[in-house]
Amino acid sequence: MCRNAQLASAATVSAEIDRAETLRNWLLERWPHSEVMPRDVVNGGPNSLRDSPRARAALGILEKHGWLVRLEAGAVVRGAARKEAWRIVKGVRDVV
Repeated sequence: MCRNAQLASAATVSAEIDRAETLRNWLLERWPHSEVMPRDVVNGGPNSLRDSPRARAALGILEKHGWLVRLEAGAVVRGAARKEAWRIVKGVRDVV
């Protein structure tokens, strides 16, 4: 991989991590529920995550680092079965 490609890749990863950290803070400080779905993030989350691919990427990073636990497809969240949802893990941990 050439140097420019490495720098571009590092910048992309850094931006994804920054968005995941922004989402983590938003979930812990502002989100009133114990579960979250991608549409919750897209419709009311941080501005940098108002599109589905970015929201899902940030949710995936938080899941990978133990801040979220994916619920089984069909889990009932806020009165309806959901295809995709996560439970928020609150506790003392390192940042993303």
